[in-house]
Amino acid sequence: MAQTEKQHYKVLHLDGAFEIRRYEPSIMASVEMPGTYSSMSSAAFRELAAYIFGRNREKMKIAMTAPVHVAMADATSTMSFVMPSAYRMEDLPEPKSEKVSLRETGTSITASISFGGYANDKIIQRKTAELKGILRARGIHNKDDFRFLGYNPPYQFFKRRNEIVVTLIGS
Repeated sequence: MAQTEKQHYKVLHLDGAFEIRRYEPSIMASVEMPGTYSSMSSAAFRELAAYIFGRNREKMKIAMTAPVHVAMADATSTMSFVMPSAYRMEDLPEPKSEKVSLRETGTSITASISFGGYANDKIIQRKTAELKGILRARGIHNKDDFRFLGYNPPYQFFKRRNEIVVTLIGS
């Protein structure tokens, strides 16, 4: 079985409760939908999976990577798949679905906390509040772009890896 490529980052600081990381630029395929993580994740995942499994203008298959990113705003959430690092924007096929968009991200410095098990809206809110508290207690300033990162397929029951990440101000 092929190893799933994981989005690369470098740990800049490790404190038992959290990490500060540097992510290099990447390309994301994203879908924005109304709702919370729990209410939109299945439909958004299906749209993105269809894109990488060949529902695109070139009928090209693209390998799945980890993690899946989910950014939550007041009324909408955005799910994103990181494209494999071998691709440049011009190498990727145009999505057939108008719901799928491609974008490049820049270098970012983030803070993150990890947790296991299956995620839901309540757990994501609790872990987001936990990360906010950790950063506030240490005087670390952040943007308000908290995201959930999920690393495992839904059929993996044990040793699940999830994270909450946020971009730090000044990065």
